[in-house]
Amino acid sequence: MAAPLIYAAIAGLKLLQGVQQANSIQRQAELQKELDKFNIEQAELDAFRAEQQGYTEQARYQSAIDANLAAGRTAYIAADVDPNFGTARDVQSQNRVAADLNLLDIQAQAHQKAMGIKQQVNNSKTQSTLNFNAAETKAVATRNAAIIGGAGDALTGYENYGKTGKAIDKGSIAFEAPLKGGADNFNYNAYYGWAPQEKA
Repeated sequence: MAAPLIYAAIAGLKLLQGVQQANSIQRQAELQKELDKFNIEQAELDAFRAEQQGYTEQARYQSAIDANLAAGRTAYIAADVDPNFGTARDVQSQNRVAADLNLLDIQAQAHQKAMGIKQQVNNSKTQSTLNFNAAETKAVATRNAAIIGGAGDALTGYENYGKTGKAIDKGSIAFEAPLKGGADNFNYNAYYGWAPQEKA
């Protein structure tokens, strides 16, 4: 009677081990997902800061441009040149266009940096979701394998010892006459594992 209990214990241990392993995989996946979420939030904050830094630099540069243009205008007036006419006006217009282009360049660089970070954020989100789904699938597969393995051991114990707890004699299949058709060469032992021997 002890042998069937050994099979039952082995089946139970396999099941317990598999469920624990599946739970461990699932918990690790949840922790990794939380860590990914934190890293993604930090990267989104970096993207926001990159854009803000661009606006700050743009505002600083705008102040310098305004001071420079005002100084140029003052210099023209001091030299008794009308800043609204002729070459003086053209030079000031060119300076204003160059300054505006520089402002746009500062803004574009900050935007590109922020977009690069946002792209990394999107990639991280996708990768995090894929990793979590893969871990969930692995956990389910591990749990199912444990259930199947435990059930297999339990069935093996039942198959070997039945309800009585005594070993069942497993002999080869013996037939009084050969089977018809192509089954004469069929290896029943290899296919089924065992079968009770037919008595004459």
